[in-house]
Amino acid sequence: MTKKIVNLLIDNKVIALFQKESEIGPRALGNRSLIASPVLKEMKNILNKIKSRENFRPVAPIVLNEHKSEWFDIEKESPFMLFSVKCKNPDKIPSAIHADQTSRIQTITKENGYVYNILLEFYNRTKIPVLINTSFNTKCYPILETPKDAIETFLEQKEISVMIIHNYFIERK
Repeated sequence: MTKKIVNLLIDNKVIALFQKESEIGPRALGNRSLIASPVLKEMKNILNKIKSRENFRPVAPIVLNEHKSEWFDIEKESPFMLFSVKCKNPDKIPSAIHADQTSRIQTITKENGYVYNILLEFYNRTKIPVLINTSFNTKCYPILETPKDAIETFLEQKEISVMIIHNYFIERK
């Protein structure tokens, strides 16, 4: 399924992930996430439309930990999106950077499991070790807790092309 997901990401589709248990904290860390390719400049606006946010609002990148220093001005891990750092390749990932050329990154390791495998395959195919990630929810709602919540949001948000709930692959036709 990973190769199919990456094909969709390369085609600039938005993927909703509903995996494992919900995460604790202020950020989407891969289990309740909307992910997309950072290459298309307009992707940030597409994600902000889904979330009913202003277009100036940034979305954050996830990056393979082993490639973080090639793409961002950081040496340490950042597993919880707590640091904004300068991007070294802003022209290659325009939807993943802020107006000041920084990004609030999350470094991804094998311990991140499912989302790591997707990101690694994306890197293997594109040589870009970065995807954009934002929480799987919409304006005024918390991150989704139940499959029912996820399905309702998927049905309402036409810009989400695919949703993966655990091992179920649901594609919009």
